[in-house]
Amino acid sequence: MKVSLNPQLSQRGAPYLVALALGLALPQAQALEFSGYVRSGAGSADGNGSQSCFQLPGASSKYRLGNECEQYSELDLRQDLLTLGDGSVISVEGMAQFFNEYGHTPEFTGEHGFSRINQAYAEWSKVPALNGGSLWAGRRFYKRNDIHISDFFYWNQSATGAGIEDYELGGLKYSYAFSRKDSVFQKEYINRHDFNVAGFQTN
Repeated sequence: MKVSLNPQLSQRGAPYLVALALGLALPQAQALEFSGYVRSGAGSADGNGSQSCFQLPGASSKYRLGNECEQYSELDLRQDLLTLGDGSVISVEGMAQFFNEYGHTPEFTGEHGFSRINQAYAEWSKVPALNGGSLWAGRRFYKRNDIHISDFFYWNQSATGAGIEDYELGGLKYSYAFSRKDSVFQKEYINRHDFNVAGFQTN
């Protein structure tokens, strides 16, 4: 193959031409996506104690506004590794989670806090054979639905496993996931099959 250089390019010197050649030859890096959530505050209680939160005995959730007594953060990174010729995308995603109760040194470990990787999975998305659906494997947030003001997840299928998500057929989206562990706090491994159909026009 014959290549002719523009005189203006050749005048810029060898380093410029080498950099240009490398830029054309090497695969283009995909953008690294970052997202996160952080909350913290300041408060006190009678007797100069640390802030206390109100929650009814035995309740699985509580109201949140002004009633969260911990430092908490989620830091998420997602990287598209490869875009295939059919338009599908192979990606990886990971999220670190940090929790520490008020009134204790923010070490994010031990009895009053923790740090963990609550998401770490690979995904093959926009797969034409799945009509735009995806394949995934690893630990991830999955099909979560909550009442945000009380931080109550009435339906949460997050798990460590693998599955097919949002395979579209006949105007509906079908998903299947197999998992053995709901969260890092679950001690026993239990087989779980989750089959979901979405997209119904209810009204």
